[in-house]
Amino acid sequence: MLKKIYHFLHTITFPLENNHSISQPKDQFQVKSSKILTINLLSILFMGITGLAMNSLILIIYDVNHLGVFNQTLSIYIIISQIASMGIHFSILKETAAIDNSIGNFEKNSINIISAIIATSLSASLTAIILFLIAPAISNLFQSPNLQNSLKIAALSLFFYALNKTLINVINGKNLMLEYGKLQLLRYASLLFFFLILTYIKINPDYLFLSFLFTELILLFTSIFILKNYQYLNFTFTNLIEIKSSIRKHLGFGLKGFSSGLLIELNSRVGILSLGIFCSDSVVGKYSLCSFFIEGTTQVYTLLRNFNAPKLAQMLHEKSYLQIKAFFKIYAIKQRFFSFFFSLSIILLFILYGHLYLSSKDFIFKELFITLTILLFGQIINSPFYAFDNIFILTGLPGQHSIFLTISCGLNFLFNLFFIPFFQSIETPEIYAASIGTSISIIISIIIYKYTVNNKLGLNLN
Repeated sequence: MLKKIYHFLHTITFPLENNHSISQPKDQFQVKSSKILTINLLSILFMGITGLAMNSLILIIYDVNHLGVFNQTLSIYIIISQIASMGIHFSILKETAAIDNSIGNFEKNSINIISAIIATSLSASLTAIILFLIAPAISNLFQSPNLQNSLKIAALSLFFYALNKTLINVINGKNLMLEYGKLQLLRYASLLFFFLILTYIKINPDYLFLSFLFTELILLFTSIFILKNYQYLNFTFTNLIEIKSSIRKHLGFGLKGFSSGLLIELNSRVGILSLGIFCSDSVVGKYSLCSFFIEGTTQVYTLLRNFNAPKLAQMLHEKSYLQIKAFFKIYAIKQRFFSFFFSLSIILLFILYGHLYLSSKDFIFKELFITLTILLFGQIINSPFYAFDNIFILTGLPGQHSIFLTISCGLNFLFNLFFIPFFQSIETPEIYAASIGTSISIIISIIIYKYTVNNKLGLNLN
C-alpha cells in the first residue's frame, strides 16, 4: 500500500519522465529523483509533526490566547525575514550554482559566500533592530499586550534566521542535497527539542520564541562547518576589492527579487494578520490551527512544483506550448484527484486531532471544521496551478510575476477586511470570514492568472 502511494506521488512529482524528448538516462534519473523526493518528504513530514506538537503544547500547557500571540509573532517573523534577507539568498543560490567546484575556484566560491554573509548581516541587523524598536507599536495595532515581548525575542532570532537562509541556499546551490535534507531535519528536531524544554519548565509564554533563537544558532554553526568541510568557505579577506564588488552584486540582485518572496509570505498569512487587527488573540488562535494544516498541505504542493520547474522551464524556453497544454491537462486531472483525497485525509486527521486535544478546551469544533473545509476547497481549486505559478519568472517576466502577486495579495486583504467586520456585525464567527475571503481571492486570482498568461504568452491553461 505504501509503495503504491509513493509511486503515485512520484508520478505527480515527475509526470514528464516518460517524455523522451526532454528526459535523462532513465535509471540514473529515477534513482536520483527518488532519493531527493524521499529526503524532502521526510523533511516536510517532520516539519508537520513539529508544528502540530508546538501548537498542541501551547493549547495544553497555556491557552488559546497565547496560541494566538505565538502565531501572530510567527507570521510577522516569517514576513519580516524576507526583508531581513533582502533576496540575497536568491542571489547566492544563482551564483553558487554557476561556479563549478574545481580546485581553482575555491577562492572564488569563498569570496562569493563571504560577501553574501556580509550583505545579509547588514540587511538582517538593520531589520532586526527596527523590528525590536517598533514591537510596542505593532503590539498596539494588534491590541495584544503580550505580543510585544514575543516580537522582541523574534527580532533577536531574525538576524540568525536570515543568515541561515543564505548559507542553506549555498548548500542547495552546490547540490549537497543530502546535507541540505539533514539541515532541514536538524532545524525541526532542534526546534521541537527546545520547545519541549521551554514548555516543560513552563516558561512565560511570551518567551517561547527563544526556541527559534537557539535553533537558528545551532543551524548557523552547522552550516558553516559543512561549508568549511567542503572547502567552499575560507574566512580570509585577502581580496577586499572583489568582496566589495560581490557585496554590491548580491544586494543589487536581491533588491530586484525580494518583493516576490515578501508578497508570497504575506499572502499566505493575510487571514491571521487581518484577524489579529480586528479580533482577540483567542480568535486568532482558533484560526491559526486551521491555517497550520493548510500551510502543511501547501508545502507538499510546493515540493511537487519545484521538481517540475526545470522541465517546464525547458518547454517554455523552446515555446512548446502544445506540449505544455497537453502536460497541463494530464497534470490537472492527477493533481485534483490527489488534492481531493489528500484534503480528505487532512480533514480526518483534524477530526482525530480535535477529539484528542480540543474537546476540553474553549473551542467550538464545528467552527474549526467548517473553516478548514472552506480553506481546503480553495486549495483543491488552485491545486493544478501550483506547478505553473512561476511561469512569468521562467519566461523572463519577473515584473509581471510581481504585479500578479500584488493583485492576489491585495484581493486577499480586501476580502478579509470586508468580510471580518461584516461577520462581526451579524454575530457570525469571524474565522468563517477569513476563510471565505481567502478562498474567494484564490478563485478570482486563478481567473486573472489564466487570462494574463494567455494574453502575455499566448498560452491557454484550460
